[in-house]
Amino acid sequence: MGMPALHDLWVDPVNGDDTRDGSSRQQALRTISAAWALIPSEWSGVGFQINLLPGDYPCEGDCINFFADRQGTFDAPLVLRAAEGRGTVTLHGGLNLLHVRYLYLLDLTLWAGREAGAAFGNNVLHIEQADYVLLRGLTLRGPQDCITDECNDMQEVLKVNQAQHVYLEDSELSGAYQTVLDFFSVQYGHIIGNRIHHCGGRGAYVKGGSAHWLIAN
Repeated sequence: MGMPALHDLWVDPVNGDDTRDGSSRQQALRTISAAWALIPSEWSGVGFQINLLPGDYPCEGDCINFFADRQGTFDAPLVLRAAEGRGTVTLHGGLNLLHVRYLYLLDLTLWAGREAGAAFGNNVLHIEQADYVLLRGLTLRGPQDCITDECNDMQEVLKVNQAQHVYLEDSELSGAYQTVLDFFSVQYGHIIGNRIHHCGGRGAYVKGGSAHWLIAN
């Protein structure tokens, strides 16, 4: 990750207010959407870190939780993290990310599917047309009580399409009726030190033009 200088934005699902500027804990926004909107769509040379304060984050945008078109660099990345560490933040409905670059997701729990009362599409985390994505310390969770399509609505837990330089580390992925980890046409990266379980079909695969991977532990 290097040592980038980052502009902090704060989000508090309990006491936040989207009319604030998000510049401190005391001025925290309420939703991720409001924080995302403050990040310029054209690269400005400044990195941004969205700090999520503890709590349950209800799904946004009809449970689509869709965020797109933000580009960072190595020196100025985009970070979405649990401010007080792993196990303190749960995003209901997961995330759907499109056309992002140098985006880091750290220490988050994403919970989607009927069991969570919040589902979008077929995936807990879906990433498409991305470059340089770090996924570290995540818990990605679909339904746990059943791994058939009769009672589990998550086809994949983590689905990545048409991307490069994706790094998945020290995370737990579970709860799909088909495949927990599915990478299609994704080149370069590593999948290291993860726990993958509760799948009705395949635990994990990279396919369809995927190449240059280190998968271990």
